[in-house]
Amino acid sequence: NKWISGQTQFQPNIPVSLVLEGTVHGKYSPILLDQLSLKLGSCPQTPSCGFEDGNCNWVQKGEIKWVKGTGISTQGLGITPDHDHTTKSNVGHFLYVDPRDNLGKTAILQYTALQNSTKCLNFWYTSVNNDGFLQVREKYIDGIGNNITESMWEKPRYSLPSWQMAQVNLEAQPDIQGYKIQIYASVGTLNTSVMAIDDVEILEGSCPPFDHCSFERDTCGYGNWINDNFDWIRFSASDESDFDGPPLDITLDSTEGHSFIAPLGGHKIDDTATFMTSLIPKQYRCLVFWYNFWDSSDLVELSVRYMTGGAEDMTLLQIREGPNHQWSIAVVDLLDNGWSNWFALSFEAKLLNDTTDEFVELKSLALDEIYFMDDCDLLTSESPETTTTPTATTNPPPTIIDCDFENSNLCLWEQITETDQIDWNFGNGSTPNRGTGPFEDHSTGGRAGQYIYINSVKSSETQAAALKSPMLPKYETGGCLRFWYSMYGLDVQTLRIVQEDSEFNFWEANGNQGLYWKQGAVHFDK
Repeated sequence: NKWISGQTQFQPNIPVSLVLEGTVHGKYSPILLDQLSLKLGSCPQTPSCGFEDGNCNWVQKGEIKWVKGTGISTQGLGITPDHDHTTKSNVGHFLYVDPRDNLGKTAILQYTALQNSTKCLNFWYTSVNNDGFLQVREKYIDGIGNNITESMWEKPRYSLPSWQMAQVNLEAQPDIQGYKIQIYASVGTLNTSVMAIDDVEILEGSCPPFDHCSFERDTCGYGNWINDNFDWIRFSASDESDFDGPPLDITLDSTEGHSFIAPLGGHKIDDTATFMTSLIPKQYRCLVFWYNFWDSSDLVELSVRYMTGGAEDMTLLQIREGPNHQWSIAVVDLLDNGWSNWFALSFEAKLLNDTTDEFVELKSLALDEIYFMDDCDLLTSESPETTTTPTATTNPPPTIIDCDFENSNLCLWEQITETDQIDWNFGNGSTPNRGTGPFEDHSTGGRAGQYIYINSVKSSETQAAALKSPMLPKYETGGCLRFWYSMYGLDVQTLRIVQEDSEFNFWEANGNQGLYWKQGAVHFDK
């Protein structure tokens, strides 16, 4: 469910007509084309590569080569996946390392980045029965002529039994013109190991956070399981579609927003649609997501399973017969079993009845705003024994302090100018000072969305900025203020929430809190 750019080179000696031929099978297998163009000369070089037509701009290095293969061409060897990632078929291409008679040897793909700018390397890999290693390295010559090689990423020891996404931030280096990017593989000690890559892409700017997915930009590396019966798709009510889902998403509360839906029509009882997350570090102990049974609470069951190295897969949560046409939130404590420092989750929609009747063609199950947190206590006061039960809520009504800071708007909040030294600024994308966060706003998950920040570039000494809410009414049951914050940098000091004209401190965070957005919550009495 993603537009892919394609190009092909041709050099006819006589005038020709081109034929675009597509072959489909079944009701839900459309092929879409858009933005055809013809350019004289050679096809432009592209940093995105699915290896369907050469290695693009990646150059072979190392003792052995990465080998191009398909599921059919390598069938029976036991050293490659049975399908590629681009086409999800046994005829699509990928690159793999042949371990036979190559134990301990290295295979390297190298790409030259001519511009010294921050980039995001995005690629898919699979690794099975493999005790070798797979790394991403950055090579450059520093300002005084030294050859520098830095390891930017290494494959975790635990791997999923399917294609999984890796995202690597490649930072711009001072006083250099460009740098080289290497995908560096070393064969281990086993002749039957599997190590393959596909869909390598280099994007300008930093990678999006992996601990939060709003589905506004893409599917965040969440991959549909190839051995299930139907797929999850990215959905927006504003797009023309054969499927139906919630008209408003959670992130934007808009028909322009996106969610992830499992269309249920045309399938049999016990058919499943399953997607898997990428690997998540075990520092996160809490899963939060929103779900919506779109006229389907009696048709489908949602299950979330936990996978990690050294432990059996475990079902964390099963939901059925929830409210129809209503977004509800689920909060789930995560486990800490097994030897691996990484885990992955699978989300499965399983049909409880046949859906071949025409009246259920447009029913679906939708998910949105999947994110991981350090501690579920920030969102729920339930004990750990009960937090695996989903907490069903509706969106709270708007209040006078709600604000997402879009369109450079402080809403009803005011800058305090009498007692502070600096002001909060509006920002989007990365913050001006290198080595601080975030990379994008939280509301939209994109670089165009806005947030407010204190510009540390202008602060040579300790300075403060203060923002004041409108006067709050007395709520009989008190209130809960929720917000997202980022505190990333060596010199970060304090963020606090206080009552005006009082020394009472509701909430406080100190020092570096990590690279990504974190959620805070404050309860105040009536």
